Amino acid sequence: VPEDAPPQIDTIGNSAGGDVDASTKAQYPIAYPPAAIRGGVTGTVIVLASYDANGTATATRIYQASRDKSLDRAALAGVRKWKINPRRVQGQPVGGEALVEVRFNL
Repeated sequence: VPEDAPPQIDTIGNSAGGDVDASTKAQYPIAYPPAAIRGGVTGTVIVLASYDANGTATATRIYQASRDKSLDRAALAGVRKWKINPRRVQGQPVGGEALVEVRFNL
């Protein structure tokens, strides 16, 4: 990977009820911690996001941690800003939870 290439952060919504809205994911990209970049740290964090019927994240917590606390904190902070496409019950959006996998790759 060239030194000037940006670090890659992949996110994958896992249907535990809803999935990540692509437009807000693009609008609020997760920042790769600079110290982790300098140290060559990579990892995967799975965040459990609770959301309301509007898709607003009401709470986030680590479902599965990486081996680096700075990556865990970055994933939580980033997912907290995103909208979730809520699941629907009888045609109406409802709150719930979504698992979001965040991969930090250099």
